[in-house]
Amino acid sequence: MEREKTIRAYIDFSEWLIEQPYWLQDAAWNIYNGKDIDNNKINKYVDFCIDQILGEKIDFKSLKQSDFVTEDLPIKISVAKLSDIKNVNDLGEDAKLEFDENGINLIYGLNGSGKSSYMRIFKHVSRTPYKEIIQTNVFKKKSNAKQTCKFEITENEEKRKIEIDLKKSFNDSSLQLMDVFDTRISHKYLTSENNATYQPFVFSALEELAKIADKIKDKINEKIELINPTKIEIPEEYKKHKVSDWLLKLKSGDQIPKNYLKWSEEEEGQLNDIIIELDEEKRKQTLENIEARIKILDPIIKDLEEIEGLFINDNIKTLKKHYFKAKADLKLTEGLFKETTTEIDTISVNSSEWKSMWSSARQYYEEYIFKEN
Repeated sequence: MEREKTIRAYIDFSEWLIEQPYWLQDAAWNIYNGKDIDNNKINKYVDFCIDQILGEKIDFKSLKQSDFVTEDLPIKISVAKLSDIKNVNDLGEDAKLEFDENGINLIYGLNGSGKSSYMRIFKHVSRTPYKEIIQTNVFKKKSNAKQTCKFEITENEEKRKIEIDLKKSFNDSSLQLMDVFDTRISHKYLTSENNATYQPFVFSALEELAKIADKIKDKINEKIELINPTKIEIPEEYKKHKVSDWLLKLKSGDQIPKNYLKWSEEEEGQLNDIIIELDEEKRKQTLENIEARIKILDPIIKDLEEIEGLFINDNIKTLKKHYFKAKADLKLTEGLFKETTTEIDTISVNSSEWKSMWSSARQYYEEYIFKEN
């Protein structure tokens, strides 16, 4: 009956576990396999929480039912021998304990003979919550030498040997079923409430997961405190809109109406136009083009202004007066020329000397006589 209850408890735990967040599944795997969960892993689990909410793909480890639930759980277990102890306190490498499968085995000896050292080993391989540090052998020159031992156990009348590295966390379903009890542990049970001599993996795992959850919570709260809230600024012309009113009153936990989540192709096009208009590089290029055009147009505008000045009413009247006077003078000159000149004079007018003389006379007339009039 007890065996069936144990199997049922592990099955329930495994079924519950696969429904939990990815960080919890990964943490349970690490706890079961004796892996340390340090600050780096806590930070990793914080990222797991965020990534899982965002729907990101996460690479995590998880326990399967077959990892700790087997149909051949031992019905009867006994420790036959503890031997090959190396670098543990002052125990000699030939020290060993042998146990009879039946009855009570008594270990006794003087203070300092090694009784407590043996107990530390038993506490290390069991699931007792009151483990003690296993010190190295002070008489050995290399204090960092390996600390190991070997257990021989009987499971369902079959003998099995287990080699153990005492510097690492240990996980063996058979040895962890041992109930370890000494004076120190009895004092804990007398002075603390609700303590059990044997703590199954499910309980110890849940206890450890609760501690990890608290650390993750603290890390997430630290991240939240570093986030600067963004103040929503709505232009005056849009503040009267019902969506703006809802947005200004929005609080954490509010549900967004479904019609606010709709997005049409037309709105997408408008957004793209805004993005293009807000493109800093494009705006800079447009500004440079406008400045270049201004430089080209400036002299043209100046010329037009000068021409405009010439064509105001007073100037037009003066120009007309000079034009008709020049025309009359030309007609008079032509008449006089025909009356007073011969054929030779007509020919000479086309000579370069004659043209030069008349050019100089015209220049003199325009610069001095014409301006004075």
